[in-house]
Amino acid sequence: MTGGYVYRGQRIQALNGVYLYSDYCLGQTWGLLRNGSGEWESQLLVELDARVSAFGQDAAGEIYVLDHGRGVLYRLESQ
Repeated sequence: MTGGYVYRGQRIQALNGVYLYSDYCLGQTWGLLRNGSGEWESQLLVELDARVSAFGQDAAGEIYVLDHGRGVLYRLESQ
């Protein structure tokens, strides 16, 4: 597992306050958030064709994902 950041950006309001992390081998990125009962719940957000080895965050709170396999940095975007 690759730990990430709590999303604090403006581009994806649905992820505000969600902790993001990824599975290095499977390329799955997950979010840890509270459900309606206030309990923590892990939810699969996206499956990437990437080996996520690190997350980064800019001054605006936007999240970046580093693909170790390709050496590429991606910015998290909504669909």
